[in-house]
Amino acid sequence: MNFSTYFTSLLIGLLLLTACSPKPDKEYDPDTSYWSMNQFLIDQYNIRKLDLIVIKKTINLNGKVDSSFIPIGDIDWATVYKVFGAADISSPSFYNQYEYKNFDDNFLEMSTLSYTAKDPNLFVQREDVNYDNISGKIDMVYVETNDDGLFRQKQQKLSYYVGKKVIVQETEKGMFSKEKNLTVTYEFR
Repeated sequence: MNFSTYFTSLLIGLLLLTACSPKPDKEYDPDTSYWSMNQFLIDQYNIRKLDLIVIKKTINLNGKVDSSFIPIGDIDWATVYKVFGAADISSPSFYNQYEYKNFDDNFLEMSTLSYTAKDPNLFVQREDVNYDNISGKIDMVYVETNDDGLFRQKQQKLSYYVGKKVIVQETEKGMFSKEKNLTVTYEFR
């Protein structure tokens, strides 16, 4: 499957996922909703859909490292975007469940939107969006998640450096299994 076909399928899947999701009580309102990870992913697709580059994919599982170079169209972006899309807090139902701050660094000409969960049981515990003060262009997105189950705990640290690399870090601890540490890095070449 070529790159264009693959990403068209991915976009249609994201749109269907969004369409099949329960509808919020009210429409998106920037005064009662937070930044949208899903919209960011759709925008990244539209920007990168015609790129003809190779990605260096590195997998580190419990200290064992394996790397390969893969054409961008052969990467399983649906899985990567599913992980990031699960961290979307833009639904009005999440409003006021996060402490929101906006930090400006005029020296670096960068700002950060920061969302920190007020409830330790929320899946998304932290989300930071760094952007250029002048152009508004997003430079990096960072997310921390926590999923505590009865028999396991899974934490993620997700980093999306726009046009540079994507990092998915997961630590999973099970009651009856050894701790698993997985880091998958996609570097744009």
